[in-house]
Amino acid sequence: MALSMTEPSKDRTPIGLRDCVLLRLFAYGKSVSREHVTDSLGPLFIEPLSLDEQQWGHHLDNVFHDLKQDRLVSFASNKVTKLGRQAVCEFLEITTAPERERWSGLQNRFLIAKALDVHPGCEDERKRIGTADGVRVAVLVQGYGLSVSPFVRMSECLDELVRRELSESTGTTTEFDGVFARDRVLSARLMKGHPGKPERVLPMLLTGATDDSPDTLRYEVLRNWIRRLNGIERPAATASAFDLASFSRQVNHAAGLVEQPRYGESKVFIQHVWDVFRKQSDGSEWTLSEFKQRLVEANRENLLTLSRADLVGAMDQQLIGASEIRLPHATFHFIRLQAD
Repeated sequence: MALSMTEPSKDRTPIGLRDCVLLRLFAYGKSVSREHVTDSLGPLFIEPLSLDEQQWGHHLDNVFHDLKQDRLVSFASNKVTKLGRQAVCEFLEITTAPERERWSGLQNRFLIAKALDVHPGCEDERKRIGTADGVRVAVLVQGYGLSVSPFVRMSECLDELVRRELSESTGTTTEFDGVFARDRVLSARLMKGHPGKPERVLPMLLTGATDDSPDTLRYEVLRNWIRRLNGIERPAATASAFDLASFSRQVNHAAGLVEQPRYGESKVFIQHVWDVFRKQSDGSEWTLSEFKQRLVEANRENLLTLSRADLVGAMDQQLIGASEIRLPHATFHFIRLQAD
């Protein structure tokens, strides 16, 4: 793991631990033990700060002692006092402590907002950041420095990101036509070869999360925040393992296995190739839209050949629609078979 110029001392209580322990103790529910605190907060501090079990226990002892000495937590139990409630408000930068909020709600709706430095102005915005789309939008707005609210809809956030990307490359505000064109721009410019939907892949790449689930994303947002507080750089992301050439070979092989009618003996519908590809490869988790995005990239690199249907009126309209890839300056329906 890469460190900042001055590695923080592991003898010093990690920055943020005291506030996070107090927040964990404040959560509504059964009395919180040290074991509960370790289960909830250990993953956020131990590995990111390279602590061992003894160091973690030492820091936790000091935090519990200090919280009780400062009368933020009662001596007789681990209950948060009135002074402790005020400290929770100061930490979260809110005026009223959230009542009867369990740890999951405090983490997803309050601690995440703190970590991303966003400030919900009403309860609807607070609820918004607690949703899967809400945290993804907040990550995108912060990570790319977008000039939109972190509480906007995902479509508005992605549209703004595309406009910025096109503006930076052309010097002018460029319009794009539809969701597919938007996703194609984001895939080509920002997704580093990863298959999937931009709204799920880009937040994952920004945070270094191991998958695109909202729980994993929140987990990594908090770990990165703890690293920043303590002057530790996030580990560099590993390079994408996606191989466009291998994908293209799989697609060309799948096209050769299509048993449906061919056109001109050399063209097969993209939908039919997609059906075979899903059975013959590990692409079961892909969507047809993602598959088409990769086809466009492979066609651009001359790894396979796409073509359009000329007499669409005489063909199965449902099949035409399912196979169609519509770009600003081209439309495709077929994959052309490679010559033996």
